Amino acid sequence: MSNHTALYRLYDSDDQLLYIGITTYPPKRFVEHERDKPWWPQVARRDVEWIESRTQAETAERCAIAAEGPKYNRIHNIGHPIAAEMSSESVAVFANYKRHREARLALEPSVMELADRGLKAGATVGQLAAWTGLTPEVFRRRARAVWGVPVAVALMARRAARVWAVRVRMVRRAVRALAFIGPPESSGTGLPGRCR
Repeated sequence: MSNHTALYRLYDSDDQLLYIGITTYPPKRFVEHERDKPWWPQVARRDVEWIESRTQAETAERCAIAAEGPKYNRIHNIGHPIAAEMSSESVAVFANYKRHREARLALEPSVMELADRGLKAGATVGQLAAWTGLTPEVFRRRARAVWGVPVAVALMARRAARVWAVRVRMVRRAVRALAFIGPPESSGTGLPGRCR
């Protein structure tokens, strides 16, 4: 089996270089480009050069792209940005998105500080996620950082403390109720006097 690899160049009708690539079977690759690349209808000429090995072809491709700056190559095309045509609506949406993203990034330290306080005060990661629109995983990580233990352990400890507090209240109520009822009377049945 041959390791020969094709280095191909695609040009438009004005002989402007559109794309440089490598392949072992050019016809198949050109069909893929025709199906996937919106710029394919501009292709008027194809030059194919065969190189001994795939490694040599990859090196030649990188060098050719860097030196010749084809219009549509993205990788290895340093210094020759792809000229994208955008509608005014796209430009406005992107600018709006950028403003909102920058504002969100500016608020993030304050949000995280308040989230840490909320976690310490007993807020759940689900509540924080609902309030902020961030994912629960963001707050699970924050909780690990706040407590230094996995969130499940911290939540179990918090739940145990709540259960303990409820039990203590129940015991206190029972003690108060017994104090109100008074000591059991001796009746020989073993039941308090009022329960006979």
